[in-house]
Amino acid sequence: MNSKPGSFKTRTTVTMKSIRYVLLTIGCLLITKQSWAESLFFLRIADIGRYTVTIGEQSLTLSTHRYRFFELPAGQARITIAQNNIAVYQGWVDLHADSRIMAEFSARQGLRILGSSPISVDDQLWNGGQSRSSSQGFPQQPGRYDNLSMAMTAQAFDRIREAISKQTFDNDKYELFNTLLTNQSIASAQLAELLKLFDFDKKRLEAAKKVYQQIVDRENIYKVFDSFTFNTSVNELKAFISKN
Repeated sequence: MNSKPGSFKTRTTVTMKSIRYVLLTIGCLLITKQSWAESLFFLRIADIGRYTVTIGEQSLTLSTHRYRFFELPAGQARITIAQNNIAVYQGWVDLHADSRIMAEFSARQGLRILGSSPISVDDQLWNGGQSRSSSQGFPQQPGRYDNLSMAMTAQAFDRIREAISKQTFDNDKYELFNTLLTNQSIASAQLAELLKLFDFDKKRLEAAKKVYQQIVDRENIYKVFDSFTFNTSVNELKAFISKN
């Protein structure tokens, strides 16, 4: 049976249009899924006071210093931190798909991203039955949402400790300490171990003061005191802490 002239060309054109439509639809679905994949953003404010934190379309006004945002679309989001209706920080954060971002803010150091991790089943359960944004304390499970989960990993700590221990003189140890700990969150117990690598209290004290704002569990700062040889050094550190 003979086809009408141009019928093959017409069928080919229709087929190509169908293929393009399917590919376009798939592309749109992928983009939509990526853009609206859930992200979590956990923020701790180190300074005293009542703050309003706004990220995307969600906003919280609290004085508990911990802000937790759920169901945020992936991508760049604008964040504003205000106190007494005056913005003290404005910027952008990258929200990764299916990830929990942990950050800390202080007037001295601004906003610091402490790390990120995949969203777990516990994250989803914790958000179940809760409001989309919450400030309640993190579930007290070791290594989960407590402050210590924001510190450097054990592997990163071991690398830093090994590198500093290879230095002979305190000045060299301090210089490397200062370089490796720049913008690095650290736990009190980790800092105590690093301070023991120094031979004298002078550099121990300088190092402790240098990273004090980066300690994620300052309520445990007492763990650092045993790293010093003399009580006068401990007292000087305590005086520094009381002013910061």
